[in-house]
Parts: sequence; C-alpha cells; structure tokens
Amino acid sequence: MEAMKQQYVSPQDITGVDESLLILTPLHEEASEKIESKNTSFWSEAWINLRKNPLAITGLVLILIIVVLSIVGPYLNGGGDYAAQDLMNASQLPSAEHWFGTDDIGRSLWVRTWYGARISLFIAVVVAAIELVIGTTYGGVSGFYGGTLDIIMQRIAEIISSIPSLVLLTLLLVVFKPSIPTIIFAVSFTSWVGMSRVVRSQILKYKEYEFILAARTLGASNARLIFKHLVPNVVGQLIVVVSFSIPSTIFFESFLAFLGLGLPAPTPSLGILISDGFKSMLLYPHLILIPALVLTILMISFNLLGNGLRDAFDPKMK
Repeated sequence: MEAMKQQYVSPQDITGVDESLLILTPLHEEASEKIESKNTSFWSEAWINLRKNPLAITGLVLILIIVVLSIVGPYLNGGGDYAAQDLMNASQLPSAEHWFGTDDIGRSLWVRTWYGARISLFIAVVVAAIELVIGTTYGGVSGFYGGTLDIIMQRIAEIISSIPSLVLLTLLLVVFKPSIPTIIFAVSFTSWVGMSRVVRSQILKYKEYEFILAARTLGASNARLIFKHLVPNVVGQLIVVVSFSIPSTIFFESFLAFLGLGLPAPTPSLGILISDGFKSMLLYPHLILIPALVLTILMISFNLLGNGLRDAFDPKMK
C-alpha cells in the first residue's frame, strides 16, 4: 500500500511531471462515440442463452423429430390409414414389414402411434392457445384495474379452478358425444386460471414502473397500456408457462383415455394406444411399450425445453 501511495500522482501534480515520460493519445471523436459491443435484442439474448443449455436443445430437437414423424410418419410404413385392419397379420411383432408390429386386429402400430401423437399434440397445442388468450386477457384486465374489479374476478377464477376437470369432462361426455372438441373444452375450461394468475402478478409489478407513467402521460389508452406495454413484458413468462402446459395436457388426455373417457374408436391417441396395449401387455408388450416410450420422450422433452426457456428468459433462475 505504501508503494502504491508513493507512485500515485494526483491531477494537481501532473504539471510537475516530465512531459517526455508521458504518451499522449490523439483524440478521435468518432471512435469515442462508437459502441464496440454488439447490440442484441431481448429475443436474441434469450436464444443465445437457450443455445448454451444442451438439455434444452436436446428437448427441442426431440420435439421437432416427433412433430415431423407425426405428420409424415404414417405414410412411411403401412399406407397411412390408422383404421385399416388385416386379420391375417394380427398381433405381429416388429418386423421389416411392420416396423412397430400390429395390434390384435391387424392395424399397423407404427401408423397408429404417429397418428396418436399428432392428435395428442393437436389437443395440447389448442388447449395451450386457449389458455394463452383467455388467461392473458383475464389476468391483464384484473391486474391492471385492480380494486373491486380485481377482487371479483379473482373470486370467480377461484370458483372455476375448484371445479374438478375430471368431473366436468364426465358430465360433458354424458351430454355430448365424446370427441376432440369436447375434450379440448373440458380441459381448457379450468386450465386457463393458472395462466391468468401469472399474468396478473406480472401486471401488478410492471404497472408501477416509470415507462407506464410516461405512456399514460402521453395519452395512451388503458387497452394500449395493457396490450402494447404491459403484456409484451410478460411474454417470456407466458412462453415458459405454455411449454409446461403442453405436456400436462398430453398427460391428462392420456389419463382420461386410460380411464375409458378418451376419444371413440378407432381414433387413436397416445393414451388410447397405451390403454389398449395394457390389455395384452403380458403377451404382446410392444403394444404398450412403444406408445408409452413416445409419450415419455415427448413429456421429458417439453419439460427440458421449459426449464431451458425459464433460464433463458430469466438468467437469475440459473
């Protein structure tokens, strides 16, 4: 410390230093104003952070592979007709002719597995989209206006969330014919409440920030404040919630099918295939192992991607 103090030269003493010992650097005004670091947007930074997570990228790649196979897979082996029966080739093990084997009435398990994955993904994505629209709107209005309106809306949300989805779906199946729209309506009827609570909590935080006060001072309407200034700031959290909502919906649909409340035959889904394969699990284990493996990979991949997105949009979560 003493040596450092002796070597220190204050600005007042600079005139007493031999100028020959100083190296003067010429001033370049353009260079001094130039920003050396590359300007990256929020989404670019999130993508960079996501790419650094190998597990999240692995989950994303597996999801893309399953999506592609659910679209083109049925036409690669078996002709693409999930209801086509061939009793002469019933209960076949996986072979060069039937890659995943056949079920007890000769239907190609390869075709039905990827059709089932397509239907399960379709139901999950539609439910997630409904959750996103209703939950964002409901939570945004509730959090932005607050007060008595917020209290009333939150009590309504609590009442809706207290209704068991399984009981609601059972009642709907008694009244309506089991179908994809019925399952979508039953699942999304209560699942949007969680999304609305996430949006509400974020809106309550951001609406006190200075940029909202500035926008309000400039004459922005309440609708513009909500959907142009507040909601875009919670998009990261919404994407994370959606990434976890999709596997939850897939699992719930499979659970319903296993209970016998799924889609009517011969329409396949991963849950229906697992339920059908369970009946002959001891004799033909491939009938349950293959769709169960696809379902497991799909759910693990979405969870890995969801964890990666959470870390990418909020590095403090690492």
